[in-house]
Amino acid sequence: MKLKKIISLRHPGLAVVLAIGLRVLLSWVFGIQVADIEQFHWMANIIASSENIFNTPGLFHYTPIAMFLPFWCLRISEFTNLPFHFVIKWPTIIADVCILILIWKLTLQRTGSKNVASLSALFYAINPVSLLITCFHGSYNIIFILFSLFSYALMSSGSDSRFYKLAALSFGLAIGFRGFAVLFLPFFLMTADLDWKKKLNFVLISGFPSVITLIPFLLVDYQAVLRDTFMYSGVIDFGWIALARSYWFVNSGNYYLPGTLGNELLSVSKFAFLILYVLLIIYFYFRARRKNLLWGFVTTILLFYSIYGGISAQYLVWLVPFATLFDHHWIKVYSIFATLALINFYLFYFPKILFGNMPIFWQELNPDVMIYVLISNFFFWGICLIWLSKIIQQSIQIDNSTKKQTIFAQTEKS
Repeated sequence: MKLKKIISLRHPGLAVVLAIGLRVLLSWVFGIQVADIEQFHWMANIIASSENIFNTPGLFHYTPIAMFLPFWCLRISEFTNLPFHFVIKWPTIIADVCILILIWKLTLQRTGSKNVASLSALFYAINPVSLLITCFHGSYNIIFILFSLFSYALMSSGSDSRFYKLAALSFGLAIGFRGFAVLFLPFFLMTADLDWKKKLNFVLISGFPSVITLIPFLLVDYQAVLRDTFMYSGVIDFGWIALARSYWFVNSGNYYLPGTLGNELLSVSKFAFLILYVLLIIYFYFRARRKNLLWGFVTTILLFYSIYGGISAQYLVWLVPFATLFDHHWIKVYSIFATLALINFYLFYFPKILFGNMPIFWQELNPDVMIYVLISNFFFWGICLIWLSKIIQQSIQIDNSTKKQTIFAQTEKS
């Protein structure tokens, strides 16, 4: 009887079992120590040697909160005699399952339908973007999304005043794992049903985990921390600058844009993104009639994909959990094109990420593949831009419609 209940479409158990089974199987069969996983092993060895991880330029771009996960995975790997490339993916698999459960609960809370909630959870369980980043790439980026989503779940429970401290702490851990999360803070503050003192407490608590762990490293070598944590601009792998780089490669055979053009464009994109992000916040504060926290998450990430140039492959999974809750249609379209962009990117730069130790020969940096990288990245970038435009357009229409109704009501009353 219990087994039937678990595999029922009205129960999240099926999605959980499927998510764990798929991720463990794929992580084991296609696992290999390459790219980010190789760097994680390097990080773990530095921590094991009691060295300052910030002394290695370009290796660690996070707060110290994140640095012990690779170390613990290394110790588990040594103790169990399991490959490091397999064990290092366990935290992300756990994070994915927790996200799946939150998606189920939040969808059930919003729709009241267990079938709809289970379908949303199943969609995330088999989402190819999530599978590629967790099982093949092995990135930790999904962990900061989990803590952000948990914070959102607490703040949308209808008991903001009761759970805001726990929500702030969870959000603080999100910031600790990935500084990008701090861009969600204004939306938390604008949607929270809290007085100004509690909102100030929310800010202080959310900053506490990062600040308290950074202090010792800042005292030892603040320049290294500033360089690697606060000055990091990402890698030009996806987005409009990557399109320019791919086009340049197709026409010239050079992997990088001429001279310092790539870095200059990256600086321009950063400046443009920050300006548009500030305008987005201003619009949300003054015009948005429906203060929707998910709207803030989704539009911020889409704006980042559309305008910023330093987008790495693992960043493409950021949108999936939030958008699964936000828009069922567009997240399906996004998942298709993001998956194609990821596969072509890996086929050109890191084919071992896709094939692992399988007896498959594939030429790395094969020039013939670049045209597919260019085309798939163009469609990925275009979908993000179109989706963002649609969301903003619909929001403005709702605002204008609400404003007209208010004016009409006031006229009728007078």
